[in-house]
Amino acid sequence: MKCQLILEKMTLSVRLGCSPQEQALPQTVRAKITLYFPELPKACHNDQLSDAVCYAHLARTVQNFCLNHPFNLLETLGYRLFQLIREDIPANVYFELIIRKKPAVPNVEACSFQISNLPSYQ
Repeated sequence: MKCQLILEKMTLSVRLGCSPQEQALPQTVRAKITLYFPELPKACHNDQLSDAVCYAHLARTVQNFCLNHPFNLLETLGYRLFQLIREDIPANVYFELIIRKKPAVPNVEACSFQISNLPSYQ
């Protein structure tokens, strides 16, 4: 049995850019976090938050981190969030993170960075 917990369209406010002027005003970055459980989580059976990954806590952790750290690059932001999430979820849970922003580049609707620790990355 496969199961996932997905946090979609999470809005992050990030001071992101290659210059102090760009970083002066926070930009909106969207995030999607998909957690892949190796087996049905215990919380599915007992309905106890203590046996679940608290997605409210995970979202707050990611949002607070973004508020307190400026970044030059989307890639660096993605990797640092990856490390933060890895520390916050059970070791046996795999996950994928996708972050997306509207770049200041003409004719480019969005730019995204994707990182995962899935055994067979797709």
